[in-house]
Amino acid sequence: MLPIYKVSSTLTFDKLFELPQNQIEYDWFGERVKNPVSFIVAIDPDKLFLGAKVEATPWYDAVQTPTQFVEGLWNKDVAEIFIGSSQTPAYQEFNLSPAGAWWSCVCSKYRKRDQVAFKMPQGIQTFSKIGSANWQAALSIPLDQFSVPLDLDDACRANVSFVVGKAKRQYLTWANIQQREPDFHRAEDYENVDLITYG
Repeated sequence: MLPIYKVSSTLTFDKLFELPQNQIEYDWFGERVKNPVSFIVAIDPDKLFLGAKVEATPWYDAVQTPTQFVEGLWNKDVAEIFIGSSQTPAYQEFNLSPAGAWWSCVCSKYRKRDQVAFKMPQGIQTFSKIGSANWQAALSIPLDQFSVPLDLDDACRANVSFVVGKAKRQYLTWANIQQREPDFHRAEDYENVDLITYG
């Protein structure tokens, strides 16, 4: 299951990174990840948050800025969250770069973009902290700005994934996706949400 922490008070990015983190220990091909990669997903009364930490030299476009909407972030380091429902093949994808740039789209089914269903989310906020050998970034999305139904119960399915590294690209996923080659769009393999009340 994919843990999502539910807090009753307004969450800040500082408080987000105080929550328990989920570490991805193996890459797509079963190799142990040498540099720790972890994430946090949480909700407060108004927003859903994704936090990402990577203990490796960041690879990103230095011209990117926080809250900038940029397609193609997956070509360099990126954290991603996919959210959908077991009741429909539709899902929404959000990408987050080390610099705090973000991107989103809706797919009506496997890799089929739905420009009609997609409504540009408003009120997106991001956070970025870049070091020489690590990076940390976070994204907050107002709960009423999703273009797919967001009902965080047993019907909600989600996944968090990363693409990291320049010389050697690593593909990381929380859910166990049953494909030989990296492909994060297999919504049928996303995990049920484990909503955990915290604090």
